Amino acid sequence: MISKFSKLFFLIFIATLFLSKVESLENAKNPQIISDVDGMHVYAIWARSNGVEDVIQVSSSNSFGSSWSTPITISN
Repeated sequence: MISKFSKLFFLIFIATLFLSKVESLENAKNPQIISDVDGMHVYAIWARSNGVEDVIQVSSSNSFGSSWSTPITISN
């Protein structure tokens, strides 16, 4: 059985990989990562300045964080 510490470390590792590879994260702030119990489905959400205002963006992974969807803006 995987400990809570191991799951937390895994999520931090996934977040670090994701945040280091996404070019649209320039000026990003307040990143959040959430996953299902086994870590297969992972979601990242963050705020980013578009030069005028902050927008909220999200990306998802269904491969334990090894690949990610193209970020989409969910706010105007």
